[in-house]
Amino acid sequence: MRRTRAIAAIALRVFLFTAIFTGPAATFAYTQIGQHSQMSGIGLVLYVSLQRAA
Repeated sequence: MRRTRAIAAIALRVFLFTAIFTGPAATFAYTQIGQHSQMSGIGLVLYVSLQRAA
């Protein structure tokens, strides 16, 4: 019982940590969907390099 509770607490901490640090980036990426034609310069280079890495 105690071990299960400790594992659940660690899992919750990992989830919250991940949500806090990836949430803003995910929100930004979501707002940029459909705006590919407006990209230019370093934003376009970054976008293309990220697409190649995936």
